[in-house]
Amino acid sequence: MRKTNIIRNEKLKGLHGWYPGRRECTAERLLANPYNGCAHDCLGCYAGALPGEGFRRHNADGSVTAWVNFPVVVAYELDRLDYACALYISPVADPLQPVEKELGLTEATIRVATERGLPVDVVTKAVPSPAILDLLAQNRHSLLQFSIPTANETLRQRLMRGGAMVTQLEEGIRRAVDLGIYTVVRIDPIYPYLTDDPVRLSHIIAMARDSGARHIIASVLDLPLRIVGRIYSRLVAGWGADMVARYRSLYTTRIGGYLHAQEDYRREEFTLVREMATTAGMTFALCMEFGQDDSGKPVGLNREFATTINCEGQATPIYRRKGAGFVPAADCDGACLTCTDARCGIDELALGKRGVPAKGIQLADWRRWSRRDHPLLKL
Repeated sequence: MRKTNIIRNEKLKGLHGWYPGRRECTAERLLANPYNGCAHDCLGCYAGALPGEGFRRHNADGSVTAWVNFPVVVAYELDRLDYACALYISPVADPLQPVEKELGLTEATIRVATERGLPVDVVTKAVPSPAILDLLAQNRHSLLQFSIPTANETLRQRLMRGGAMVTQLEEGIRRAVDLGIYTVVRIDPIYPYLTDDPVRLSHIIAMARDSGARHIIASVLDLPLRIVGRIYSRLVAGWGADMVARYRSLYTTRIGGYLHAQEDYRREEFTLVREMATTAGMTFALCMEFGQDDSGKPVGLNREFATTINCEGQATPIYRRKGAGFVPAADCDGACLTCTDARCGIDELALGKRGVPAKGIQLADWRRWSRRDHPLLKL
């Protein structure tokens, strides 16, 4: 595996809300990205297509930017809030990639949240350290998502140049489950003609079930237009020109800056995986999957295919301040996207009746809801 250049950036970077635009994520999250760029170098990785200083550098030379003051900034931001939600670490770069062993920014960020009583949602292709697992186990709403595109180790290594071996990931799931951590397996993404075979999919479902995972999330690979040529080049190098021809024939749907596989193909895959998960006694949801209506407008598919209220399978409520930390604001399912009765007390989070704001829920909104005259503060 090639050596990754690590850029230690001392600029002050902290939390932010959901990205503007399309959204299928039901629960609110404060997004935490201590690293920009990822050394795992997965086929189809969209990090190189994202905006921002760190991602531009990653796209240019594969560097990973580490925001070295990130945990300190997060602590400062959380201490200014009276309302918060789970921290999502990380939607854009693996938080447990090799640089984490050197710098420990993810563990420090998880510790900041845990010490304040907030849950954390970790997504990774690596195996968390015992210290991170112990921190996640301290909050019943924390969860751990393992992204595993295939249970075939030889194929996994062809799809990504880093990440943990399948057997290591399997053991990581078992350790998390033994500690009582809600654990998810993400078949995310499914690679057409490479990992979409029903037998291959059944193997990963069986592995997830036997390891104790409770929920499956799936998506089909999307191709960012900015880097689609690079992805096709890797497909040629790994599987030949015929594979690229098959991809060009399949990826004919454009939504925003991405090419999507034809909707009929995706529906067939999602139906298959949902049936397998249900038969295995597991719940199922999609991640950011959209079709189009007759006018070409994107239409989310998750409500049609999901067997749970929340994409992650677990109810994670909004939190409010109590003393120096946070406690659940209400006993709710946390599905703000479909909520019509904001028991948390923040009516703007009842997105089911108000509609998703164009810019999504942002850190500035959490600050605004923390005004001292908010009625919840009298509880």
